[in-house]
Amino acid sequence: MLNIVTIYEADSSSHVCIEDSYISTGDDLVAVKSGWDEYGIAYGRCSSDIKIRWITGSSPFAEIAVGSETSGGVENVLAEHIHLFNMGLGIHVKTNIGRGGFIRNITMTNVFMENSRKGIEIAGDVGGHPDDRFNQNALPVVKDYQECLGCEGSASGFE
Repeated sequence: MLNIVTIYEADSSSHVCIEDSYISTGDDLVAVKSGWDEYGIAYGRCSSDIKIRWITGSSPFAEIAVGSETSGGVENVLAEHIHLFNMGLGIHVKTNIGRGGFIRNITMTNVFMENSRKGIEIAGDVGGHPDDRFNQNALPVVKDYQECLGCEGSASGFE
């Protein structure tokens, strides 16, 4: 049995550098997370100061994903000099009610996408919950997102 997983997953981590890699996988290429619902809120450790650079890759899902597990918060993520091709979604910033936390100071620069169904998506309704005890009032805050990228052959750019 083949287990297809995210190749790089920074969860509740700080000062991480992912660079100089060629990746082809069946899930998100790189995911930045920080805990799941009430468990992530209780643990309270954000992912911060994450650098993703000089990555080339392909995936049927997101090439670079922030979330959806963001209960501890995600901040100060820089992705630069990225070449993505044949993907479902280039960059996916995702969260959900019950997550709490924050996503802030996300910068994407010199990102080239070729043949993607969507270039960028920021969504607030992604991912399930580990149980029914999540706090429906724990609303995530998403702000300070900057991008400068090129898209070629994408069905849509920014959604």
